[in-house]
Amino acid sequence: MKRPTSISVISVLFLIVGAVAGFQILNSLFNNNLYLDSSVLMIPVGLGLLKGRASSRGWAKFWIALFAVIPGILLLFYPFLGGSYTVTIFGRSLAGTERHLVAVGLPILILLLARWMWRNLTSAATAPFFDDYLPRPRRTDRIPDSPFPPTPL
Repeated sequence: MKRPTSISVISVLFLIVGAVAGFQILNSLFNNNLYLDSSVLMIPVGLGLLKGRASSRGWAKFWIALFAVIPGILLLFYPFLGGSYTVTIFGRSLAGTERHLVAVGLPILILLLARWMWRNLTSAATAPFFDDYLPRPRRTDRIPDSPFPPTPL
């Protein structure tokens, strides 16, 4: 089966996130720091998704769930602790309406992206691409031939 476009997009997203994490690790090493980021493990997951590995689909669902929990918790506590949230983008600290929009909007966007990725990884349309796919037996609505003759009513 040809790779679905949605799986290709998800794979590329995993590869980008893993590459950024790897770049940050290497950059910190060249600056005499130690920075570890487990997101670098998304690289083999993205490569496995490109190849249609069932284990990579399971790991992708794990990462999606993990990274959906964090924005969900942020959104859950924002009404109660929103005043203590600090939002900084490109070194600039946001305040007022901008801070509220980013503090609420960004987690919502992440959750929507995670939902889209989850639906595509678990959909019946993409299942045949992965190597653990076993087609369901076809249902037949006819009764198998009986060795006994039909009985009259």
